[in-house]
Amino acid sequence: MLIKYLIDHPLVSHAVLGGTYALALTPIVGPSIAALIVSVLFFGREAGQREHQLKRTQPPIRAWIGAAFCLGWTRMNWLEWLTPTLAAIGVAILLG
Repeated sequence: MLIKYLIDHPLVSHAVLGGTYALALTPIVGPSIAALIVSVLFFGREAGQREHQLKRTQPPIRAWIGAAFCLGWTRMNWLEWLTPTLAAIGVAILLG
């Protein structure tokens, strides 16, 4: 039931993953660096997915620029990057 809920609600699963990654990384690198790593990880994930989508309709270099600089991102792309980032920042605030 929990797995089905997480699959049906991707933002919740992203927040759980972001918080879990931050908790796992905090003893190694500290809370603020852990939050930064989580943010970069999920940014790269969303940018890669967006680049793949853009390559179907645009030249590759334009698709890369659009993905790297958040041009043409959908609302969901933004939310799937910011949700785990904010969860990781919350962990950093609680542990830091």
